[in-house]
Amino acid sequence: MKEQKYFFKNEDNLKLCGILTKPNKNTKSCIILCHGITVDKEEDGIFTELAQKLAEDGFIVFRFDFRGHGESEGNSVDMTVRGEGRDLEAAYKFLINKGYNRFGIVAASFAGGAASFFTPKHQDKVRALVLWNSVINYTSFYKRWLANGGREKLKRQRFIIRNNFKVGEQLFDETFKLKPWKELKKLSIPILFIHGDRDSKVPYADSVKYSKMLNAKLITIHGADHGFHDNKKQSEQADKATSEFFEEQFLPHNPREMIAVVDENDNIIAKAPRRNHANGKLHREASVLIVNQKNEILLQRRADSLKLDYSASGHFSYDEDYLDGITREVKEELGLSINKAKFKKVAKFKLDTKEHDGTNNYRFITLFEVKGDYKIEDLYIDSAEVKSIKFYNISELKKLIETAPEEMHQGLVESLKIYFGKKV
Repeated sequence: MKEQKYFFKNEDNLKLCGILTKPNKNTKSCIILCHGITVDKEEDGIFTELAQKLAEDGFIVFRFDFRGHGESEGNSVDMTVRGEGRDLEAAYKFLINKGYNRFGIVAASFAGGAASFFTPKHQDKVRALVLWNSVINYTSFYKRWLANGGREKLKRQRFIIRNNFKVGEQLFDETFKLKPWKELKKLSIPILFIHGDRDSKVPYADSVKYSKMLNAKLITIHGADHGFHDNKKQSEQADKATSEFFEEQFLPHNPREMIAVVDENDNIIAKAPRRNHANGKLHREASVLIVNQKNEILLQRRADSLKLDYSASGHFSYDEDYLDGITREVKEELGLSINKAKFKKVAKFKLDTKEHDGTNNYRFITLFEVKGDYKIEDLYIDSAEVKSIKFYNISELKKLIETAPEEMHQGLVESLKIYFGKKV
């Protein structure tokens, strides 16, 4: 895992600061963390910990300072919701230029407004939104900030100071008019609300109300005040809920899904989480070679490793068999619904390899073949997972095995050797 600090400009020519956390494997999926008002990109440490947790789960993470906060330029007195929206837009464009193409947003507290206006415009690449005790109705915000003589101070000096943070009158003028919750009604992507039921700053009732209105999931952190800063257990609950939500939306398989651990005779002896290939234990994998009418074999070039791989392959749930697993994999990876009767079993063999992300993958592979009139234009691929797909002729693949086997995943190399051997 690596972290690197970056500076980038927004459209108002202000220099903003962000920190990119990279996992130990390649991915195009990035989670953007948006902090609340008066704090910075670390969110008093809880965003620091969340970034580490999400990176451990395989995500790129970018946390940044809005204008007038932390290491970013700008004066806090000039901040507005629309201005923060432009900052988020700048962070998004910066990350797009770095090659990331699937995003999730975590918006804490006051950042809920900026995220609510930003996300509906980018649903082609933003896959999911998480709202941490977020302000999406400004009624409570200006009531709290303008209480106890605040309104009079604002009229007199045109700003208010809270926690050594100066907020100008233009922000309050803006929040009287804006309704972020209405923007969220434009979303078709999944939304998760996470809120403490003892929040003294942003009403928990707002998250209850708007999660119901939007048909979104609400995770209640019982006993938690605003921000989850003061209780390690509560912040870990929020982290866990956030991580699991993004895994459900981004990863082709839930890494917590249980797969079968088997003995040397392929008998099931236990269950283990899919994550890290069952932690090196012997397990099951199903793979298929799809062959067209020209006797060419369809292969994927994976986006993470850039190596050639099967037409489709994967691990599967412990309560599925090899045929169930590969039928589902073909549907998920290629968008093809193929009758089970068309899958011809070619071989089953055992293989132990070290994957490109450093994990040990010890498994039984059952290799299937499917023949038919399949064309590239009929297939669906996820560009974040697959760089390209192509039909290869057999002589081309045999030459590649002889001259550049490193261009293929080892499981594919061994499978093709068996496949070609059976064809001779």
